Amino acid sequence: LSQIQTIAPGNSYAIVETGWTAEDLSIPAFGLSVTSSEDNQKKYLEKMFTEADAMDMEAIIWFSSHDYTTLWTDTLGSDNVSQIWKDTGLVNDSLVNREAHSIWDTWLGYDKD
Repeated sequence: LSQIQTIAPGNSYAIVETGWTAEDLSIPAFGLSVTSSEDNQKKYLEKMFTEADAMDMEAIIWFSSHDYTTLWTDTLGSDNVSQIWKDTGLVNDSLVNREAHSIWDTWLGYDKD
């Protein structure tokens, strides 16, 4: 993340539309196979918040708060592109908070000042 300070020094920074899948992802049409888990998602979020805090970032925007498997299946027709994001929610399809949700909540109340 710190590379942005070299590319655009003296600016304010934010991380937008980020996410990490909490489940394995396989999209043969793209030759894509990613092994992941709730723990991987949690570690990504922890590292991102720690680094963003060190860089005094203005904001972090998570791409999707909830998984959208039903939307993906019914409305999006199981589209390969949108499959990339369907399991990145901090809340799963059963509306149960994932491990990373507690990390988000902790940082949500954080005030550096």
